[in-house]
Amino acid sequence: MADGCTDWKWRSLINFLVYCPKETIFLKSVDVSHASKSFDFLFKLFKDVVLFFGPENVVHIVTDNAANYVATRKLLEKEFPKLSWSPCVAHCINLMLQDMGKLEEVSEAIPYAIKITKYIYNHWYALFFMWKYTGGREILWPFPTRFATNFIALQSILAQKEALRAIVTYKEWTSSAYVKEAKAKQFAEQLLDFGFWSKCSDIVKLANPLVYVLHMVDSEYKSSMGFLYWGMYKAKEEMV
Repeated sequence: MADGCTDWKWRSLINFLVYCPKETIFLKSVDVSHASKSFDFLFKLFKDVVLFFGPENVVHIVTDNAANYVATRKLLEKEFPKLSWSPCVAHCINLMLQDMGKLEEVSEAIPYAIKITKYIYNHWYALFFMWKYTGGREILWPFPTRFATNFIALQSILAQKEALRAIVTYKEWTSSAYVKEAKAKQFAEQLLDFGFWSKCSDIVKLANPLVYVLHMVDSEYKSSMGFLYWGMYKAKEEMV
């Protein structure tokens, strides 16, 4: 299995892992920051891994679904006819959520949610009131480029809708000195904006079935392939 990531030094890495019935094992990490990641470069990397274990011991390869990996797959299957390949389910679902993020309602709601969250966590009095009304619960912070995280964050914010609205409607806030600040007034308007909460509700209803499948396939505790087709069938049904 190949998993691409960026480390804290902003290096682009490809991690190679091996799955067998006993456990998943980390094999090696390759720094590809200065490489083109062309399909012929990736083919050499994967070929080395297959030869390290012996072609007779490798039956399946899992990568993300980018075009260069799809092209690499064809070279590998030609070189090792007994190999099969499939794209990473989590990556495919993330791409679906990325496309959903381009919908007008979603692209408008995410920046709105970021402003609300940013204000709360940057102002101690707003944070204090949030903890008070949510019973100490946190809300997740959306990020413009993290697709699944954004939908989960909207779900988290929607679940605390009444508690968040209580921050700016209860007397402790309305009679305080904070309400006179321009940012505080804007924060209150955002929390009381019916249109935002309506969009949030629609988006969460639409995305939740896919997010559920993502949680299922991204779990490290049990194999999920046996549940995948049922999960996707149910997700399609619910989204319709």
